[in-house]
Amino acid sequence: PLSAEFGHPTERDMLPSPQAGARRIGPKTVSTEEKNVAAAKPSRRDAGYGSVAALLGPEPLLVDELIRQCQGNAAEVQDALLDLELDGRLVRHPGNRVSLEEG
Repeated sequence: PLSAEFGHPTERDMLPSPQAGARRIGPKTVSTEEKNVAAAKPSRRDAGYGSVAALLGPEPLLVDELIRQCQGNAAEVQDALLDLELDGRLVRHPGNRVSLEEG
């Protein structure tokens, strides 16, 4: 409902000020203690990355076979494969097969 006299919103038509009920939005501040705890935890890369890379070579290997050879769970192997791919070391082939980048 606008003021009929001027065609402008009245004070009653206005929304409350942005400060009313506002909360700060931004990155969470991490304490030094939290950083130290995070640094002490072994990374996902430490756990499976090396063993997966060691089983791969230039010949394509089925991902299912790789999981069997690693004797790990599928999620950990997929995480390691993703890390290798992001590092530019993994080649994906048709038929759910993977190999290491030559060179």
